[in-house]
Amino acid sequence: MKQRKQWIAIGISFGLAALMMLARGVLSAETTADRILAVCDGFSIVGVFEVCLGLLMWVAGDGFFDSLGYAVKSAAHMFVPGKARQAHRSFYDYKQEKAEKRRNRSTVGIVLRSGLLLLVLGVVFTVIWYQVAE
Repeated sequence: MKQRKQWIAIGISFGLAALMMLARGVLSAETTADRILAVCDGFSIVGVFEVCLGLLMWVAGDGFFDSLGYAVKSAAHMFVPGKARQAHRSFYDYKQEKAEKRRNRSTVGIVLRSGLLLLVLGVVFTVIWYQVAE
């Protein structure tokens, strides 16, 4: 099941990279160097985006943003009418509830691996582009 999710993520990543290549003009490029540059940009841009997204998911999964969420809920508790009647939880209780909800973290690795794959392909095509452009 996990491998199936990984292959789906890689397929979506390659689809996004293909869209980026089309946006960069891979089909209308006049020279081989321009075509390789569009392919390199497609892989690199989507790869960097997915790696950053995976790292953000990893940091958020560790509870880094829990204090920010608690502060927003506390402000809503104080200023929104109707919320004041509800019992206000402590930060410890809020943190424990959030920790129980984020047990499944398999998607972080899937996003990071597919992003790193595209990033490696982008670097390979960058090296090829430098060879062709000279």
